[in-house]
Order: sequence, then C-alpha cells, then structure tokens
Amino acid sequence: MSGRWAHLHPAQRNYAMAREEVRRVAADVAFVQDLITLRLDHGDCTEDQWAELMDQAEDELGLTAARAARDEALGALLAWGRAHTAQLLRVYGPRFTPAELIALDRIFDVFTRRRELGEMLLRLRVAA
Repeated sequence: MSGRWAHLHPAQRNYAMAREEVRRVAADVAFVQDLITLRLDHGDCTEDQWAELMDQAEDELGLTAARAARDEALGALLAWGRAHTAQLLRVYGPRFTPAELIALDRIFDVFTRRRELGEMLLRLRVAA
C-alpha cells in the first residue's frame, strides 16, 4: 500500500482512516445542522423537533455509522496495542516492578482514555 498511511500497521491504518471518515462526515453534518438550527431560531420548529432533526441528520448522512466504524477500529487498535506491549514486556518487563506492570496493563481498560491511547498508538512506528 502506498500513500499517507502506508507506513502504519493495518490496525493503525484502519483506525486512522475511520477517524478521518468521521471528521469528513461530521463537517457535512455540521453544515446541515446549522441549517436546522436556523429553523429553530426563526421559530419554524420546536426544540423537540430540532433535536429529532439533528439526530436524523447524523443518521441519514452517515455520522452514526462512521462513529460506530471508528469505535470498532479503535477497539482493534487497542487490542493490537495491548498485544504489542505484551510482546515488548517479554524483553523489557524485568525493568518494571509488578505494580508498574499491572498499571501498564490497566491503561488499556480505562474507557475514558481510549481515544487518547489510540492517538498514542497511531504514533508508534512499527513494521506492518
């Protein structure tokens, strides 16, 4: 594979591409949602209708599906990252205390840090 993400492992590449797709679709959705908000501002719809139209725009323009694909790719990236870390720990593990090793492994289970960890894993340079 050549191009922007050719140097990445497939798990990294899939997440990077899914993340970019969310950004691309989100820009289209934001434009449509701005138009919907104008309808609300002009009194052409209620707040409930506005909220329903906002959700509908996300679904119909593919943002909901793009987010789901990104989250699935992130899960695969984190699984790859955990496996890669375990491989490194076979060599470098003795340098760490047992508590540090447990803390390192737990990083992959912190739900609120998934995307941050994903961004870090994207920066790893490894052979595909």
